[in-house]
Amino acid sequence: MSLLSNFPLPQPRRLQVEVMERIENAFSEGIRYVIVEAPVGSGKSAMAIAAALNYGDSHILTPRKNLQDQYFDDFEKHINLMKGRSSYPCIYKDASKYTEIKAAIKRGDTPSPSITGVSVAEGACSNGDTKLYEACNSRHTCPYVIALDSAIQNPHVVHNVHSFIFQAYMHAKFDRRGIVIVDEAHNLEDICRDFITKEITLPGKAGVDYEVPQFETIGEYEEFLLQDKFIPRRTDSKDLYKQAVEVLLLTGMKDFVVDFTLDDFFNRTTLKFIPRSIFGVPESLIFNFGERVLLMSGTIYDRDAFCRSLGIPPEKSCFIQVPSSFHPSRRPIIMKPEYMVNTSHATWDANLPELIRIIKLVMERFKGAKGLIHTPSYYTNSQIAKELQNEPRLMTHHQGDFRQKLEEFYESKDPKVFLSPICQEGVDFKGDRARFQMILRVPYPSIGDRFIKSMMQGNFAWYNRKALIVFGQEIGRINRSDEDHGVTILVDSRFTKFVSSNNKKLPRWLLDAFVTK
Repeated sequence: MSLLSNFPLPQPRRLQVEVMERIENAFSEGIRYVIVEAPVGSGKSAMAIAAALNYGDSHILTPRKNLQDQYFDDFEKHINLMKGRSSYPCIYKDASKYTEIKAAIKRGDTPSPSITGVSVAEGACSNGDTKLYEACNSRHTCPYVIALDSAIQNPHVVHNVHSFIFQAYMHAKFDRRGIVIVDEAHNLEDICRDFITKEITLPGKAGVDYEVPQFETIGEYEEFLLQDKFIPRRTDSKDLYKQAVEVLLLTGMKDFVVDFTLDDFFNRTTLKFIPRSIFGVPESLIFNFGERVLLMSGTIYDRDAFCRSLGIPPEKSCFIQVPSSFHPSRRPIIMKPEYMVNTSHATWDANLPELIRIIKLVMERFKGAKGLIHTPSYYTNSQIAKELQNEPRLMTHHQGDFRQKLEEFYESKDPKVFLSPICQEGVDFKGDRARFQMILRVPYPSIGDRFIKSMMQGNFAWYNRKALIVFGQEIGRINRSDEDHGVTILVDSRFTKFVSSNNKKLPRWLLDAFVTK
């Protein structure tokens, strides 16, 4: 058997055949980690299913639920979905559609919590009440339990990365399989770092009621954290707090950043102990559950840096770069002076009028088409929206209504323009949903975040690569297939230096699309 013989669609494309042969050859040579950088439209998911079927049983992981659903829509007969508790309906108070819920789960799907109005994560036993849980399950098996049992028995399961770590690593519900496949693997470093970041909540406001010390070792924080003014008075809360401190000390973090957030309403501070390095963590949490590991993304860019970030020995890895099959003329990236202005944080306010002029100019030139504008933050998003409040084509959103506004934009037949700071990933502006997009700022992570600032100061290559990944994801929002077409306009004048300095990291197929004259 081979990956090609297990291909789940009628006919693979030439590039898919080549990539699958290289994947198979690498694994047959004893290489454990295969890394595939493949752009939008290259058919990564079909190749992932072929690899899963070829190696007996598999865990397929993705960081986003909508990508899980896409896998199920395309390859339902081959896979089973497994999500977290918040994705399944609680039937404690309403079991009227239990048969329908159970049937959906048995065929590998995930019934929406909207069926009962309450998810298992919010349900009657979510507070850990064992008696309530047993009473409910004596009548009907919990949908989450049904899904977990079904996934355990199914050879090929598409997981959400976060729930997989909880179910497989923390609760040992899943065993090692023939292959672990991670789609959108560029997210793994941040996910693993978030998992091992430790938080402790203290009363009062840091910087006002007390200063947070910057010690060199975790052990030095013990005396600070166990001050009487921080320890709760209630016995149960006191025990939980001391356990949290003990867990933190036991982590033995060697290199970390301490950040904190203030909660003005409850007058408290949450301290975050964030490790700079996650060496060995992805192996324990994820890779250890597969005999082979296939990592896929459209934005790897630097094999060695990617391997270092996840603790992968480069000599045990194979890196496969896949070119884009989209003709450059159908996906031009415009980087011309007449559309550019410095939009850095330092010059933002001074250059805002010129930026608004450029946005209006581009909207006029694409007056019959829908478009997308990537803004740097919610704050800058609101500034631009205010300046363009009399522009009827413009649509935007707040933090709480993104999905609703996005769906309204998708469904609109008018040439609307969607203004957003969070459309880098997980959204699809295919076809007429957007024929142009504007990227307003080089997407360097904000150094207002203490961790980001610390990493930038100590490892600029890491900081630069984070910007490259977001940039690549933004570029891929509007050109989704060979037949699609759309124009990307880079507005920040610093893009010229950014692209030039990363010339050797950006793939040739991407550089071929740049139009500078």
